[in-house]
This record gives sequence, structure tokens and C-alpha cells, in this order.
Amino acid sequence: MEYRIEVFAEVLLLKQQLVKESLDFMINQCRERKSYLRFLTTTKALLDLDSGFLLQTPVLLERLETILYSKRYEWKDQETNEWMNQIIPLLNEIKTYSDIKRNSILEHYLLYQEEIRMLCFEDQKAFLEALTFDATTYQALKTNLSQTIKEEDLFLSSTNYFIETIPEIYEDATVSEQTERKIRECENKKGLWNRALRKYAQATNLNFQKIKKKGE
Repeated sequence: MEYRIEVFAEVLLLKQQLVKESLDFMINQCRERKSYLRFLTTTKALLDLDSGFLLQTPVLLERLETILYSKRYEWKDQETNEWMNQIIPLLNEIKTYSDIKRNSILEHYLLYQEEIRMLCFEDQKAFLEALTFDATTYQALKTNLSQTIKEEDLFLSSTNYFIETIPEIYEDATVSEQTERKIRECENKKGLWNRALRKYAQATNLNFQKIKKKGE
């Protein structure tokens, strides 16, 4: 199933919130039927597009289910029930993975993310930080605030991820221009301590230019 960029952006935000926000905050966000339905549709998209994310730590799946069931019986209309009937079997399937399957998915997920982001992660904390920063990068690009981003290595990580997964966002001239400007800013960083960042930015720029050429 194909998803619009807007839905992809909602998935990025949900991933970030599952890691960084409190359960009370997220449950409160679903206090109205419209917002709960939005949560359901985004959850289904997350399961379709990036279910491996939920395996990174047991807490993520637990938090998702807690939010899901917090409002399950508050609205019993057909639309809500249909979304629940799609989501619950997918969550149950993930929970019944054998250790071998789970570990295999985790290993391939990490390798895939490192390959497309062109970055190696020291530990799980650094990995989750990169995954959740995607939402920050996307929002910054859409609101003309990309130049305020200080975590430049994470910006480059997100850029490479977007190039691989949603290159359509660069069809927006403003997003494309902001991205290129920020990459070049990283390429031009002075000092020996910024050598690794410059090399990473140069590799990212080569990746980005391929996307630009395809769009021309």
C-alpha cells in the first residue's frame, strides 16, 4: 500500500513520540475521536512501513498498545472498529515472533539503516536518537527552520534516509534548497574536529545530487 508524504510524516512523529514523550501526553492527544482515528491510521501505516522500529525495545510496543487500548471502548463506531481489526492482528503477530526471527529482523533492520544513512551507531541509544531525529529534520525543512538544527550529523543521517525512502519531498523547491544549503554548510565546517562531519556531508551531497538529477 502506498502512502502520501503527509502520512509518512505522521509516522515519523509517532516514532519520535513513542521514544520521547510521556504516555499521559500521548493518551491525552487521543482524547477526541478525530485524534484517536488519526492515531489509528498512523499506527497502521507504521506497521506497514516500519514495523521493525517497534522491535528496538519492548517498551515501544508496550507503549503503543497502552495508547491503543486506552480509548478502545470509548468509541465503538464501524470506522474505529475496522481500524482496530486491522491493527490488532499485526501487533499480535509481532508479539509472537520467535527469538530467532526477532533477532534476525533486528540485525537486518540495523544493517539496512546504517547502509542507507551511511552511518555506524555506537549503541542502541545513538541508533534511536537518529531514528527519532527524522521527525525533527522533516519538520524543520517544512517550516523553513533547517538552519537552526545544531545536530548536523543527525541532519545528514535523516537526509540520507529521506533520499532512500521518500525522495518526493525534494520535489518541493524550498525543501530541496534548504537541504542543499545545510549540506554545504556542513561541508564547509572548519577545523580538524569537523573533518569527519565534512566527509559525511560530502558523501551525503553526492547522494543528494543523484536525486536532483533524477528530478530534472
